[in-house]
Amino acid sequence: MPFTTIDIVKKHLTDYRLGTKRIENEAVLMPTNGSVYLQYANIQPHSEKVKAKEIISPVTEQLSFNQDNTLTLSHTELIPDTVVVANNSSMASIYTENVDYSVDYDNGIITRITDGAIGELATVTIWYQYYRIYTLGVDYEIDYTTGRFSGLEYGNIEPGQIVLADYVSEYGNITDEAVANAITEASDKVLSIIEPSYEDSTDQSLITAETYFALAIICRIKAIEAAQNAANTVSGYRGDFWLELSSSYSNEGNSLLKPYSKSLGGFSSPSLSNSGNQCD
Repeated sequence: MPFTTIDIVKKHLTDYRLGTKRIENEAVLMPTNGSVYLQYANIQPHSEKVKAKEIISPVTEQLSFNQDNTLTLSHTELIPDTVVVANNSSMASIYTENVDYSVDYDNGIITRITDGAIGELATVTIWYQYYRIYTLGVDYEIDYTTGRFSGLEYGNIEPGQIVLADYVSEYGNITDEAVANAITEASDKVLSIIEPSYEDSTDQSLITAETYFALAIICRIKAIEAAQNAANTVSGYRGDFWLELSSSYSNEGNSLLKPYSKSLGGFSSPSLSNSGNQCD
């Protein structure tokens, strides 16, 4: 019987944010019927944002900066690289992003950079495009555990449409089954090290050691995952990070098991034999 549990291992993963990934702009092609799976499972509930570019022509607004050197557009969720700021609609002077102004794309706020070319309290003309944001329970459903994503029949996502998904995966594609398999392997390792008299023990050190061995196995899985998906995520870790972490967990587990280890036994010292030829 294993010392640790799926819940203990997953709590460690969550508490230390191991493998947490923020996925941005994952393209999802909606099938004609049925559902599709996002690239990662174990999604943090309500961390998702499902969006699409639905307008072709940019929105135009003429606004003035306030005393805080900011102005707020009529829309949020701006599409990156679509914002143009000029002195007026004739575009006689076009300002430069991150030199004359900065953009908060999520919230639709433009901030004047004080040492740029835009004057204090200036009125400017802005062109931009924005994403349409879809609503959970109205336009789509999502199974946070498996990453299964479905458009709803009377929602606004059309079959064959490509939507973009942002979300946070709490520990990638490590499923309960994968954790259970890691625990089984870790348990076999622990039992091969400790004295049989400890097999029914509830000592915390044994629980922690087996948890660490399971985490070491999971980190090896994450190393493979990182190598396969190196360019697809934001805030991910490289494979060598996971391998180093795996080694660290394994070493910690071995250290905790030393007091419980099986005796290596002893060997008698070699003795001189009197048999055989003797010299006169």
